[in-house]
Amino acid sequence: MAHAGATWLPAGFLGVDVFFVISGFLITGIIARETQRGDFSFAAFYERRVRRILPALYLVMFASALAAFFLLYPNELRTFAESVVATALFGSNIYFNGKISYFTPNVETYPLIHTWSLGVEEQYYVLAPVILAFALRFGRSVALGVVAFVSLASLAAAQYMSGVDPQANFYLLPYRAWELGLGGILALASTHFGAYPKKIRQGAALLGLLLLVASYVALNQDLNMPNLWALAPTGGAALVIAFARADTLVGRALSSRPFMFIGAISYSAYLWHQPLFAFARVKADGAPPFVVMAALTLLTLALAWASWRFVERPFRDRSFHSRRWVFAGALACGVALIVTGRITVLQNGFPSRSPEFAAIADWQDRHISSAAARCQSDMWNVAINDDSCVFPAGGAPTIALLGDSHADVLAESLGEAVAPFSQGVKELAHGGCPPVRGLVFTDAKRRVCPAFMASALRYLDDHDELGTVVVFARWPVPFESDFVDNGEGGAAGVPGQGLALVEKAPRFADPNARYEALGKLFRDQINAHLQSGRRVVLVYSAPETGWNVPRRVIHNQFEKNIFGAPPLSISHDVYVQRTRNVHAQLDRIGDHPNLVRVKPEEIFCNRALAGRCVVESDGAPLYFDDNHLNKIGNALLADRIVEAMKSKGWI
Repeated sequence: MAHAGATWLPAGFLGVDVFFVISGFLITGIIARETQRGDFSFAAFYERRVRRILPALYLVMFASALAAFFLLYPNELRTFAESVVATALFGSNIYFNGKISYFTPNVETYPLIHTWSLGVEEQYYVLAPVILAFALRFGRSVALGVVAFVSLASLAAAQYMSGVDPQANFYLLPYRAWELGLGGILALASTHFGAYPKKIRQGAALLGLLLLVASYVALNQDLNMPNLWALAPTGGAALVIAFARADTLVGRALSSRPFMFIGAISYSAYLWHQPLFAFARVKADGAPPFVVMAALTLLTLALAWASWRFVERPFRDRSFHSRRWVFAGALACGVALIVTGRITVLQNGFPSRSPEFAAIADWQDRHISSAAARCQSDMWNVAINDDSCVFPAGGAPTIALLGDSHADVLAESLGEAVAPFSQGVKELAHGGCPPVRGLVFTDAKRRVCPAFMASALRYLDDHDELGTVVVFARWPVPFESDFVDNGEGGAAGVPGQGLALVEKAPRFADPNARYEALGKLFRDQINAHLQSGRRVVLVYSAPETGWNVPRRVIHNQFEKNIFGAPPLSISHDVYVQRTRNVHAQLDRIGDHPNLVRVKPEEIFCNRALAGRCVVESDGAPLYFDDNHLNKIGNALLADRIVEAMKSKGWI
């Protein structure tokens, strides 16, 4: 329901936490019983897992691949193919951890994003049988102690990581193991729960159900679960598993035919729902109407029943083909998916599938700066190299370009714009890092920013020939997060991600106090450049669109202006609202003979269309994604920067 867009269920994502508890209970129980009987076999265990999981999974993956070939744009098909390979290798959670946050709005267009939890599950299947089979040799109580110890360690790690790297905490097994372990503890201690009086079991089961319902309604993604907060839904699930026996109200309800049917088709429903919803969102280039999502929900249930009836049930029957045949078939299907996925990646998503796809690929690839990602520092290397990232190449730089990835993609265009004046640009940029000293960040991606800024400022101190500093960044992010909603169906980024705090005062009860503290750092940084005798070009924020601009512009052209007459645009009022807090702080920097301000809104907004900021010009996209200008957009901005410097007599 959460993936279908059910806003009334803010914590629908907690279903996976409950699923892990149930899975840990079932798997641990199977291993414990078979070990106790003396007939546990790794081969039999993995045969059951293969029969249970892979046939329906591979069916959905092959069906999704076919749909993706016809529906996804080249870059999206390439990403989809990468996720196919990762899923076939039982590592989709690891892949998505390095790719995208689960709570980014456009994550809903990833057809296989939901398989991250299957990746956790499959990795658990590799480790759990070995650990449990060994521990159970010393008795059930020893195994219980081992599982409890591992679970407590995992919970402690999850609590820590929820504040350090919430994305890794969400996706990766070490921080999910305690939820699976909680189910394992229940399985190993299950002989005790039936001995409690009925009234206690009745109350405990009802309490568990209440905890589950309350968790789905009251908790939210901002809590960075799993952590101690996740004890509410997992604890509720544990109480239901332990005490909802057949003689309790909850037990009877869960044993009723409707719930039994839902349980039977739940795995197939889990597999089918996200591809259907994702492809619908891709086709609509946004959120489909309610009636479409409702119809797709019904289609999910129909497909779930069919794949349960004609795929899951036959394969679970051990008389349906031999173990060797099942393993060989699973291996063949997995290899086919991996090979097909790799070929698709190497072919860059087959842009020649249609003229529209070829045009989109051209705009997304050919019109991006060749310096992007090559020149900006990365999270492993924050040192600035003397000989790299000078534009034009081989020149003697006189201008430093300091900033984040927005500065990175500007560097090449700015170098071309100043070259006729015998000037050169030295790029000092790091993705996600505002060019300000003294900021700290909660997300892992930006934890390196203080080290980068220290390195960049040292470089400036050591290179007096860089007499002019152009400072440009995606300024609203540290103030408001990188989540953008254009109010017209376009949204990108993750709520809360990218927010900056002040190094010496990391917490503020009042948001305005945080704005003021951040603003002081921003102003102090610009003033420090001025006091060093440098000339400063302060470039304000470029409009953020909330859409993948090349895809939207080209699709609009091929579909006869389905999104409106060109040029496509976003609201200037939304831009002003998004930037008002940070721009108010930048506006407070005092005028100075060596300071000039450049405002991209004067280029892109209120010119071609009143009250709008254009994202295309003469049919050409001005961005290569939802917030980075491409070569065309950056050329316009670079020319404006040169004009500003010429007006001051600096070039």
